[in-house]
Amino acid sequence: MTARSRQRSHATDAVLGSLVYLLTLTGLFFYVENAFNSSSGLPDLRTGAIGALILILPAALLIVLAVLVSRLVGELRAGTWGSRTRLRTLALFAAVGILSSIPPSALLGILAVRALQAPASGVVQAGLEAGLDQVLAYYAEKDSQLKYSVENDIIFFVATYGADAEKAFSLLSSRDPAISAVEFFSTDGSVSFAGNNTLRFMGSPPSERSGFLPRLSVGGASYSRYFIRDAGYAPGTGRLSAAVALMTSPVAERAAAGLSTARKALPDAEANA
Repeated sequence: MTARSRQRSHATDAVLGSLVYLLTLTGLFFYVENAFNSSSGLPDLRTGAIGALILILPAALLIVLAVLVSRLVGELRAGTWGSRTRLRTLALFAAVGILSSIPPSALLGILAVRALQAPASGVVQAGLEAGLDQVLAYYAEKDSQLKYSVENDIIFFVATYGADAEKAFSLLSSRDPAISAVEFFSTDGSVSFAGNNTLRFMGSPPSERSGFLPRLSVGGASYSRYFIRDAGYAPGTGRLSAAVALMTSPVAERAAAGLSTARKALPDAEANA
């Protein structure tokens, strides 16, 4: 083989090695990036998928380096002209290889940090969704209990005792300690109140229609409120309306806030919203 032929062979080997290296690095990047953005998350290393891709890079470089070294050793033993020059070239190639390993190492490091900071596995996402479903079910149950108490117990109470908020509050809170306030209204405004004073409207009825009022947060606690426009008729007072407040569990409030924050932090949260 002539010197020109050997140079062409070395050039071809270098080009092929570079192509293998470039294609493998590119494929690894898109594979891992897609895994982070998918709902199934990044596969375990024990599956061999990522491990094989990561090992291809150093393996390809080692193979190319081994071939070049074996050729160079043979040429040095045979005293081939230019072998010492190729030795220096090989040393330069090794230095370039070390320097070229810095970008992919940095890339894999960034991806590893993302894996630690943004868990996007399907198991984590399913767990968060299940937790949110439980919290929403709790709120739905408490709202249903509150609505039933107002639309049934309050109407029965007004028909029996009139606009006595103290007695109504005592009756409702004995059944559900979460009941925090009861207030009766006439056409002229508030008639009587019992419970947490921070929940008092102290004015005209808060709504023109029966239904849930906006949730209220006071002193670190959160309250559901339900208003009934026609709570019955009380002698001496006239037609009454009523509002009842129920305090939700602080534990549920903290759980809802934490789960919502964690759910929004997932990379695909916006896509599935």
